[in-house]
Amino acid sequence: MAEMFGVDIAGRVRNLKLHKNESLFPLFEAVVNSIQAIEDRRQENPEAPSGEIVIEVSRDLTLDVDGLQEAPITSFVIHDNGIGFTEDNFRSFLQSDSTYKESRGGKGVGRFCWLKVFTNAN
Repeated sequence: MAEMFGVDIAGRVRNLKLHKNESLFPLFEAVVNSIQAIEDRRQENPEAPSGEIVIEVSRDLTLDVDGLQEAPITSFVIHDNGIGFTEDNFRSFLQSDSTYKESRGGKGVGRFCWLKVFTNAN
């Protein structure tokens, strides 16, 4: 019976409450995913190298602003050396409000936070 339920993604994103002071929450969610992916890789292979997360911040430097700090952020790119987007992670990603990472504090709404704050995510 559960397979019959669907999710209206636009409606789910619209109904997600995220205050202006929480605008970087999706970035935090993505970094937490990277940390968990590194933990999962280390669990599979304890001899694996240390974890690494790189966050690239792009700014719109075409605007006439006083210094880099005032240039608007246009995007974030996050790289990690974690386990990757495994089949289990992908299955969870496709499930709204997934309980897959509940024991680790996950609520299954990170991807909706991205869509709420950013124009696109890939």
